[in-house]
Parts: sequence; C-alpha cells; structure tokens
Amino acid sequence: MAKRAGDGVAGQIPIYWAFTYREMSMSANPLVDVIIPTCNHGPTVLRAVESVLGQTFQNFRIVIVGDGVSPGHAALIAQLCSEDPRIQFVANPKGAGHGEAHRARVLKDSRATYVCYLGDDDLWLPHPLGTLVPFLE
Repeated sequence: MAKRAGDGVAGQIPIYWAFTYREMSMSANPLVDVIIPTCNHGPTVLRAVESVLGQTFQNFRIVIVGDGVSPGHAALIAQLCSEDPRIQFVANPKGAGHGEAHRARVLKDSRATYVCYLGDDDLWLPHPLGTLVPFLE
C-alpha cells in the first residue's frame, strides 16, 4: 500500500515521497530502505544522502540507483558507499523511461519493512523517518 506521507494527519506538513509498507513481522526497530534514483547529479545526490544520514531514526539502508551515471559520478557515489555500510549503489546502463525499471527491480528485491523514495535533488529535515515509522507502526 503506497501512501503520501502526511495524508489525513492534522497539523502535519505533507512530505511528498512514497512510503510503502512491506508485509513482515513487526520489530522494535523496523528497517527502512531509502531509494534514491540518480543520473549524473553529483553534488545534489551527495546532499540528499547527507540529509538521510542526519535522520533521528537511524535503522535505514540507502540504495542509490544509477541510471547511466558517468564514471566521475560513480566515483563520488563509491566514496559515499565506502564511508557508510548502509549506503549501496546499484549501477545500471541508461534505460528508457528515466530508470523506472531499475527502481522497480530494487523495490522488488527490498527486504525492508518500509520503502521510501527520495529524489537526488531533494533534502529531508532530520525527522521524517523518526516521525513516520512510529505513526505507521
């Protein structure tokens, strides 16, 4: 079930990204996969990843899904992956349709309780995951 976070919650500012519930056993600290699709947006994807790393809720995995990224961009992402084991990079050749098939494959393979998307040129404040995960639980 995909839901736009903030729908129907009084006083909450809507956050525009998909948040998908996975049928799994509930745990005290559910895992969240954050999927960040990118195609050669080096400086902005770095800031997007930093905004996820700054979350108050820390049980997440960041999956950066490349859609025909250049070698220079791939090197920037590889550096991020080497700095934090929660960051993974899935490199793909440039696909038709802006990489939807690549993202769909990552979503299908996810074993997280929740999955959300963050654009490579978007930023999160420190508390979206910390607010939404307890709400969804």
